[in-house]
Amino acid sequence: MNTSPKQHGFTMVEILVVIVVISLIMSIIFVFIPDARRQSRDKERQSDIDTIHGRLEEYYQDKGAYPSSITVALFPRIDPAALISPNGDSIRNDTPVADEYTARGSVDPGISGAQYSYTAYPTSCTDNCVGYILKAVIESPSTEFPNPYLQGGLNNN
Repeated sequence: MNTSPKQHGFTMVEILVVIVVISLIMSIIFVFIPDARRQSRDKERQSDIDTIHGRLEEYYQDKGAYPSSITVALFPRIDPAALISPNGDSIRNDTPVADEYTARGSVDPGISGAQYSYTAYPTSCTDNCVGYILKAVIESPSTEFPNPYLQGGLNNN
């Protein structure tokens, strides 16, 4: 008969197995969290550009032309946050250019600085522009979110 008292606790092997399992779980989490954050910011950018695009089309229906620049005052029904990118910068209003081709080729927004840009045309337009190109930088380009993400006027001429 064994009369030695029972020992309570975990063996060193059990503790090591638990540590290894926790380490694996943590490494998997740290790999996927940054990607999920980038995708979330990209979806926010797409949503903002689509919102601005919708307001510009309403503006066109009311005025018969597009504005040369975008401001919150110009769109009283727009959520001001739609004009602010995930990094906190306001939309960049580019100087109007000659035509749609030139607007599409204008400088793309970047990760640092303005992440949204608006380019109207033709060059001499003020609030009587015939077209525009909206752009947003995309951190994780895909077929759903190409870089840059573009929206043009439905009535671009």
